[in-house]
Formats: sequence, structure tokens, C-alpha cells
Amino acid sequence: MTAKWFKLSVAAVAATVFGFSLTSSSQAATVALTGTDASGNVINSGWVASWSDAFDAAGWNISLVFRGLSGDGSQFFFEKDATFKSPAGNGVDGLEIQFTKVDPNAKELVINDEILNNQTGIDWEAFKWQLASGGTSGGPSFTFAATNGPASGFQISPFTQLAFADNNTTLNFSGGVVANGSTWFAGANSATGIAIVSGNTADSFALKETPIPIPLPAAAWTGMSTLLGLGLLAAAKNARKILA
Repeated sequence: MTAKWFKLSVAAVAATVFGFSLTSSSQAATVALTGTDASGNVINSGWVASWSDAFDAAGWNISLVFRGLSGDGSQFFFEKDATFKSPAGNGVDGLEIQFTKVDPNAKELVINDEILNNQTGIDWEAFKWQLASGGTSGGPSFTFAATNGPASGFQISPFTQLAFADNNTTLNFSGGVVANGSTWFAGANSATGIAIVSGNTADSFALKETPIPIPLPAAAWTGMSTLLGLGLLAAAKNARKILA
């Protein structure tokens, strides 16, 4: 990464993996978003994140890692990693993480990069990030925004198109394929991060990430329909034999 955040060293990255405290209940796992900078100082974002225990049980290996601060210290950059699988969230239905502010002076959160492994058994032709936070007549409570330059500076390969939608509460990635068994390194080696900007006094939001699978070819659907039709025909014949 270049110039997205301030005062980060290799040692600091290693330390921050352990800087997130983890608690769990029978329903959800919760992490406090904290980290350690290059000087050994503890950095508290003022936020906690939580997700369903079902994802952990299914081996989604979700982790949130502190990556650094903005030059003025107001933005908290983090990396999010996950292995998308079935059945938790069905893989295709995606991942949802709830973020809750626990400090009135909480920092603005910025997605520095993501490492998303596709183990769903399906190739992805697109991907969607969404913020769910309610809102007021003036607009949504939280929105996406590029930081330190235009959104085009955020690396999205193998996708080629990034588009903001729904009053900047949605990011659509398209124009490429993340094959089953491969990993998507969103934001890798980028000069730009994706900030989650508060539009009012709301203190929580959900980050939803959903892969869009490549649909079955029409020929495959035709073949499946034919097989289904033959199966129903055979069942009908057997039923007539039994009645006879």
C-alpha cells in the first residue's frame, strides 16, 4: 500500500493481527477494532464488529486487521479477510458484519484492502458491497467514499469496473471473473482506500458482501429441464402400472 495511512512498519503489521480482541456467544463473535502502531502505541478505533457464529463454524476464517492511521489520525484503516464457503450464508448469499460505535470520538473506518477466498464451488462474475444503516430524509446514515484520491486508485483486479450506486451505499464490482478456488485481493497495492462515512449521529451499520455467481448456460438449463421432464414422465408411467 502506498500513502493511504501513516506510520506503519512490518513489525506493526505483525503486532496488529493480535491487536483485535475476540469474544463470542452462542450466536455471534465480536471483535474490538484496535491495533498497535509502529511505535508500539495501542490504537483504538472506537468500534466493535460482530458476525454470526455460523460463519466461524463453517470455516469462513473471518479476520479484521489494523493497517494504519491517516496522517491526521482521524481514520482507522483495516484489512478484512474471509473464505467464502457454503453452507453458512450459502456462499452466494454472502457475508454480513455488524459494526457498532462504542466511543463518541470513534475514528472513521476505512477499508484498506480485502483478501477474499472463493471456496463456494461457483465462479463469481461480479461482487457487491452494501451498507445497511437506515437513514433519514436527508439520506443514508453511512456511505462509501474513496479516500486519498479517486476510486479508480482502488485495485479491483480481476474485475475491471467499480461503480457506486444507491446513494453511495453500494459498490458494484464487475467486468471479470473470480474463479472457484482462487482469491480476490481487493485494494491490494492501492493508493486509495474505501472510507465508510457517517452522514448523521447513527452509531451502527452492517457491511454486507455478496458474490454474484456466473449463471448456468442456457444449454445447461435446457438439459436440466429435459432430464426433469423425462423423470416426471417415467414416474407417471410407473404410477399407471401400479394402478393397473
